[in-house]
Amino acid sequence: MEDITIELNFTPAKPGSTSGTLKVQHGEEILFIDTLNLAKDKARSQFIDKVREKYSGLDQNDLEKKLMRVADQELERGRKNDTQPPSERDNWPLYRSQLALEKTDSELVGWAKEFLRRSDLVSQIVEHARLIGVAGETELVVMIYLIGISRLLTRPLAGEVMGASSTGKSYTIRQIAGFFPDETVLQAHRITPRALEHMPPGSLVHRFVVAGERSRLQDDASAEATKALREMLSDGKLSLAIADKKLAGGLETKIIEQDGPIAYIESTTLGISQINDEDRTRFILLATDERREQTTAIIRQLAESVSNPLDSDIPDSIIALHHTVQRLLRPCKVVVPFAKKLITSLPLERLEVRRTFGHLISFIQAVALLHQYQRERNERGQIIATHKDYDVVRLYLPGPLARSLGCELTQGAKDLLEVVKERERFTIPDMVGETKLSDNTIRGRIKELQNTGQIIKVQDSKGQTAAVYAIAGDPPPLNGLVLPVLTETKDKNTYLATPELACGQSVSLCE
Repeated sequence: MEDITIELNFTPAKPGSTSGTLKVQHGEEILFIDTLNLAKDKARSQFIDKVREKYSGLDQNDLEKKLMRVADQELERGRKNDTQPPSERDNWPLYRSQLALEKTDSELVGWAKEFLRRSDLVSQIVEHARLIGVAGETELVVMIYLIGISRLLTRPLAGEVMGASSTGKSYTIRQIAGFFPDETVLQAHRITPRALEHMPPGSLVHRFVVAGERSRLQDDASAEATKALREMLSDGKLSLAIADKKLAGGLETKIIEQDGPIAYIESTTLGISQINDEDRTRFILLATDERREQTTAIIRQLAESVSNPLDSDIPDSIIALHHTVQRLLRPCKVVVPFAKKLITSLPLERLEVRRTFGHLISFIQAVALLHQYQRERNERGQIIATHKDYDVVRLYLPGPLARSLGCELTQGAKDLLEVVKERERFTIPDMVGETKLSDNTIRGRIKELQNTGQIIKVQDSKGQTAAVYAIAGDPPPLNGLVLPVLTETKDKNTYLATPELACGQSVSLCE
């Protein structure tokens, strides 16, 4: 089947329509026939999956190229006939990436493919982040990059980068987002409630949306303002029925649909407990490194950059390489054969684990997708994740997962806990004066320590008198999260889980 030359023949349902019947032929022999809308990315992907399910030996890349060519021809014919609205095709990030890739120097494309085949691919991404000015923050760099990669999944990821002011949240996000070409990433300092619904149709499909800092107002109004975002993250699309004025007067209901899915990231100075629950459970909680060692690393890198600057071509060449890498990567379903072995790796008594386990699986899929030039595929053309993909997640994800599950404090809350342990009683103004952090930052960390049972309030505020807090007498342990080691067995794609501690509890051995 690999050597068979196939052709695709499309018959529109009506002149100028992108909906119709598509045949896969070998000469005069019809191998497969189905109906679909060529303008829909999801419909094309499903068509390819169906064809490859029946004829697994067909070359997937060849099939995708021919299908895109047919789609282009029909869309162009529709424009010439002027029988349908302007095509959405030009807005598709994946289509725009394909066009850009065709214009990219072949030598750069070759380098990008070699890069995608490196065994130390993740380490190289971290090193490239350092070369463009990101000091340290290895966990944050890897997590942001993988969230961006997850835009190509059916269920992408969303991240919240937490930290005090001036800790480099926005800078790190902006630098790593720069690894993604313009057509794949949408950067905005602020996204208003109705912004997503008014984007050009198709422009958010498999897009990495990078927002600014979350509003400090976390009331019902702010929760409503982010409702569209939550729906896009959860459902992969946005469907709205809105009342609109008719030209002749009166109102009519219009249906607005905006296809996704999107990956998403933003930053905040809020503490974990200050983010409304509707949003918090959908995000993986990342954090900047606020240790003194990290401050030293940042200062040293800044000094090095001005005393011994890199050749200006180096950052540009790194960005060009990564833009080409992102354009080479394609959406694909990822099979995680060892997923069942991870069921007991998270504390099942916590309701949050229902979403957090999905985050764990999506990160594994994102790593496998990044390594798609190295991974085997099954008979349906799906990428098979390996223990190497899980090892990357196991190295970098436990901290963010633990914060999402309440098994671990953020670094800022840990630092504050060490300070207050030296005091019998303390107030928020006391901590503001001692740490030199803002009142809002201290309040967020105090709330986090309260919610995790590390401190208690012993006196409410009254008038000008601040509330008084103290260390809890018997605080619950916060042991973090350790994901189990997976050992590959003799049977291909079969794994055993070695138990380790998860949130302070032992994990039973998977059978």
